[in-house]
Amino acid sequence: MYINTFKYTPKDVSCQLCTEYVKKLGCTALRCPWLAERIEAGVVGYREAVLETFPHERRLFQRLNLLIKHYPGSLWSNEQHERRMQYQCAVQGYRRRRDTNAYYAAMYLLTSNDDIYRRTANCFCKDGIEFGYQIRETRIWITRIRRHRIRIIPRN
Repeated sequence: MYINTFKYTPKDVSCQLCTEYVKKLGCTALRCPWLAERIEAGVVGYREAVLETFPHERRLFQRLNLLIKHYPGSLWSNEQHERRMQYQCAVQGYRRRRDTNAYYAAMYLLTSNDDIYRRTANCFCKDGIEFGYQIRETRIWITRIRRHRIRIIPRN
């Protein structure tokens, strides 16, 4: 098995190297075709990532600008949130079938608060997230997870 260890650098994702770049005109693309690679290299800021990801519609643009204006600088609620998420990722390891964007979204929500994390830490398993019981305090979080289409495995 081969594991790709290549990491993009800012030099690798320079706009001048892009197929959409024309010397006299600059970038001719409506949206950056290499946004994911540029994010990985660390050359894209929050504002550019948000504006490139969503369609350009006047009403949506106003709301996005409001979000960008009030962005605190990190997607983590605090340092403990980031540590809990990293710890849970390390404990669970990597499983290709389980590790979807929805799974990570659920993990992000369930690790955001210390109380919720303590109550749901034992729900993470090799197949996904398993809720064998319902917790009154976390009902809102479970509802959000279901909206993200997380596969919840009933306990036998």
